Amino acid sequence: MITRPTTRPFYTLDIQEDEITVQYNEPSLQKRMIELHMGHGPGAYKTYQQVFAAGMLFIMLSGLWLGLSSVRLRASTAPISGSGLALFLWLAVS
Repeated sequence: MITRPTTRPFYTLDIQEDEITVQYNEPSLQKRMIELHMGHGPGAYKTYQQVFAAGMLFIMLSGLWLGLSSVRLRASTAPISGSGLALFLWLAVS
C-alpha cells in the first residue's frame, strides 16, 4: 500500500499478515516530473502552468491569424490548421 507520491517525501505502508511497516521515501526525479506533469505540484507551479498555457494559446492563435491574413501563406495555413483542428476534435471525442 502506498500513500499517493508527490513532489515531496512520502510514506509507504507494507502490510504483511500481522505486521505493518512504515517507510519514509523521497521521490526520484522521474516520480517528481510525473507528478508535476499530472498537475499535482505546489501552488506556485500550478500558477506557472496556467500562465505558460495562456502564453502558448496566444502564440498559436496569433500564428494562425498571421498565417490566414497573409495572402501568400493562406493557401497552406488553412488546410494545415483545419486538419489539426479536425484531428484534435477526433481525439477529444474518442
